[in-house]
Amino acid sequence: MEQIPFTFKDAPPRRAARPKSVTGEQGRARHTDPDTSREAAESVDATRLQSLVLGALKSAGPSGLTTEELSERLNLSLVTVSPRLSPMEKKGLVARAGRRPNRSGRTAIVWRATG
Repeated sequence: MEQIPFTFKDAPPRRAARPKSVTGEQGRARHTDPDTSREAAESVDATRLQSLVLGALKSAGPSGLTTEELSERLNLSLVTVSPRLSPMEKKGLVARAGRRPNRSGRTAIVWRATG
């Protein structure tokens, strides 16, 4: 079998580099997500959602809340509430306060406000 020499000039053109993630005080999207996902992430007001989550955790006191309890208390979907907690933990706004069973019987992380 005859080998055909390959050079980089034969390679397809590379797409412009994308940022690894869209972060900050907006929603998040992975660098592999389609443009529509990035646009949706940029439209999320993460600071408002974080403020709602933090307020609910502060009102819960030291007993804290699971993600499921938070979503019920805030009348928001679980997929809206859950992604807020890890960035808030990294910022030192919330902390894990143990685990307890949720409605399904599985144990869930209990979150509490740190301040």
